[in-house]
Amino acid sequence: MRYVWMSLVLELRGTLRRWKAWAFLLLLLLGIVAVRQASEEEEAGIVTVGVVLPETGGERFWARLTSRENQMIRFCLTDEETLRQKVSVSRWDCGLILRSDFEDRLEAGKFEKLITLITGPGSTVYPLVRETTAAVLLELSAPEIAEDYLRDRSLVEEAALEALRPCLETLLPKDRRVEVTMETLDGTELEPVALAEKGTSRIFLGLTAVLLLVWTLSAAVDLGRWQESAQAERLLALQGPAAVLLPRLLGNLIPPFLFTAVGMLLLDRAWRAAAMLLPYLLALGALALLLARGRRCWRILPVLLPFAAAAGVLLSPVFLDAALLVPTLEPVMELMPVTLYLEGWSGDGTAPVKLLGMALLFGWLAVGRKYKRRDVPAAF
Repeated sequence: MRYVWMSLVLELRGTLRRWKAWAFLLLLLLGIVAVRQASEEEEAGIVTVGVVLPETGGERFWARLTSRENQMIRFCLTDEETLRQKVSVSRWDCGLILRSDFEDRLEAGKFEKLITLITGPGSTVYPLVRETTAAVLLELSAPEIAEDYLRDRSLVEEAALEALRPCLETLLPKDRRVEVTMETLDGTELEPVALAEKGTSRIFLGLTAVLLLVWTLSAAVDLGRWQESAQAERLLALQGPAAVLLPRLLGNLIPPFLFTAVGMLLLDRAWRAAAMLLPYLLALGALALLLARGRRCWRILPVLLPFAAAAGVLLSPVFLDAALLVPTLEPVMELMPVTLYLEGWSGDGTAPVKLLGMALLFGWLAVGRKYKRRDVPAAF
């Protein structure tokens, strides 16, 4: 045991002297700064949509439209020239121009070319604006639609429609409306800003997990090369694979994982994401040990490292869930360590158990193999 601890301390010192460890720390700090800046600059993230009203009318449309503003999107009254200029240079995302006879056409139920949607080269939220505009128009024309329905079906006499019209124009109470809201699994309402911040955090954590995966595979290559040296041959013959290989492997993995945990806690006190690094470290460490024990495996790893990074991003829900596009990939994605890490961070209690199970399985396969003694040099 004393040998194991001394070897681990020496390996940690050696890792901290390497430029790769400090390059990893610098890359992690840059990612933290980028995520913090993206979350703090809320005002810069507000999407502005310009609206041009006709000379007369359009007040009801404007009132209903502004009632749908939130912390991510706002509507601004302007003229057509200013609207086209700011949308063309991407200062505003998009714009709406109402026809001069907007009120007359709305009352007549003529919705064709009623509103013109202006988009620019950098427009992104115009589909949401288009759907919001359609919802506002439907809300404004709902009384006339209901009145025409009652008249055509002869459900109400023509004389009674005049008395019924104020009732048709009255908004229903909130508990009787059909509303679509975003909620979490526990029923907590999810605001759009919180959803955007969570998406940013997910991308940061996913890319960090992929980077740790690549680092671990690189450590497996280093461990595989070292175990074929004369010094490792002598130590393996005396101490066994677990006592010799584990300190060197952990010495390569502990510093970057520790840097990552501290960075996550400094970012937004994401204690759950930092705690999930422990089962993630155990699973990746056991995988690296298993790959290092197989000579054919670690020799081909340097060629596969770029593909491993790409697979970590594409086969894990970092940016998008590929299983929604290709359902046959779902079993593979569920077994990806990066996917399990993200599931554990988002609240799935089975993900840490799966990672620990992978660690036990890979560790047993790696350490359980008997060491085949080869020609050990006589001098020690």
